[in-house]
Amino acid sequence: MMMDAGLRRGEVCALTWGDIRDGCIHVRHSLARDGTICPPKCGSSRIIPMTARLRRWMRIYADSLPPQPDGWYVLSAAPTPMYPHSLTRWWARHRKDLPVPNDFVLHQLRHTYCTSLARAGVHPSVMQALMGHSTERMTLDVYCHVQTADAVGAIAMLDTMHQNAPDARLTHD
Repeated sequence: MMMDAGLRRGEVCALTWGDIRDGCIHVRHSLARDGTICPPKCGSSRIIPMTARLRRWMRIYADSLPPQPDGWYVLSAAPTPMYPHSLTRWWARHRKDLPVPNDFVLHQLRHTYCTSLARAGVHPSVMQALMGHSTERMTLDVYCHVQTADAVGAIAMLDTMHQNAPDARLTHD
């Protein structure tokens, strides 16, 4: 959910089955370190449409559990929500089995989500809304990461533009 919906740890832990409906995740709460339910970090709720991959994964997860219409979505061993620090410990134990570097921290999945949105050409204000940030600047400066492949792709687009308009005039604006 963090990589395909950009959720924060506390937001994942605070999800209930009722928050997942109509192909969207309704982010209404966050779970604090002490287990209290509070508003999301941005202070207001948001709705995040799910990717097809995330919908498939969530269907598989839901099919493996008994129905819990009003229960927590991510559970600890007891039928209580998993605390954010427990989710981080779970990640540290299991990331070696996943296709990520050994030093890849859980929060980097949120950065991956934002960078993927940018690569897909999503407008910064839409990225800001999906991420739950108060400013576009936070979204772009902190969460979007430019890599060499991005620069190569930009130059390829420039080459295409030059090929289609070889006599383009110079501008000094």
